[in-house]
Amino acid sequence: AATEQISTVGRSWLTRQALDMILQRPLMGVGVGSFILELADTVPEGAPIEPVHNIPLLVTAELGMTGLVLLIGLFVSIALNIFASKSPRAVLASATLAGLLAIALFDHYLWTLAPGRVMLGLTLGLWAGQVTHDA
Repeated sequence: AATEQISTVGRSWLTRQALDMILQRPLMGVGVGSFILELADTVPEGAPIEPVHNIPLLVTAELGMTGLVLLIGLFVSIALNIFASKSPRAVLASATLAGLLAIALFDHYLWTLAPGRVMLGLTLGLWAGQVTHDA
């Protein structure tokens, strides 16, 4: 369908723009929340101005390799604790968090929108409480 083609082309284009930003500023990135500002300065008029739909890529573009290393560390820490979970509540909270982390690979709202950040924060808090209670 034409709508799906537009979406695929748009996401691909945003991914290329994010990779270009990463190559231009690999260590420090463009700044937190500055992806769309940087994009608006570099793209032709009429191009879609929205964040790339992949949080690891968006974090790397905004925070550079430092942010990517911190994000990978967070994911590894979460993954290790998920596999160590034993109680049903900890497993359920871990599954909820894993679902949000999967969504983070295909959309940006957990990083860019206030309700998404609240949802991620509440889920991380619920998960952390269950995992520490499980230990």
